[in-house]
Amino acid sequence: MSKSQDTKERIIKAVIKLGGEDDPYRISTLDVAEEAQTSEANIFKLFSSKINLLKSAFFYIDTQIENELHPSFPRTASTEEFLAEAEKVWESYFQFFLTHREYTPYYAKFKMSPNFDTANFLVWEVIYKEFNQTIAHFLAQFNLYARVDPSVFYSFIYDNTLMFALKICEQKVADTPETRKNIELLIFSGMEKVLTKAI
Repeated sequence: MSKSQDTKERIIKAVIKLGGEDDPYRISTLDVAEEAQTSEANIFKLFSSKINLLKSAFFYIDTQIENELHPSFPRTASTEEFLAEAEKVWESYFQFFLTHREYTPYYAKFKMSPNFDTANFLVWEVIYKEFNQTIAHFLAQFNLYARVDPSVFYSFIYDNTLMFALKICEQKVADTPETRKNIELLIFSGMEKVLTKAI
């Protein structure tokens, strides 16, 4: 790793740490520089702006997710099969956020902020499109596409996954097998009801 790459990674990790402890948009580049043991000038040299710095930190975590999980959504033929596969994908994401707790607060806060734009992030854009295409394909088998918006499922699953993972990481919810099972039931029983009712 070159010196500039090492500095860049230290800065990104400082952003993830400080942004996870506070609102990412409220942290100062001066505080980031102090945490990363570098200069504020170096930050702007490497990232050009604060918003690019925040996005780079999010993308850094996004890349870890992509490298570790390789998410995919198979196009299955029945509600039960689709839900079973969706639960596997959900479990892998949920486990990632609980295993890498140093990433979760920053990732969740940035992802759920009103300034977040899916199109700015390759991994989320790919997942979003693939998930919507899978849902659309599934619904088309039952002529339901006009009655159910695929993006609702996407937002419901991922936003709630992040929310619950964040609550566990912040110790606002107990991290027990029972808690995890209840979260899974809460998310997927709601999804199943919508699909079953529509069909």
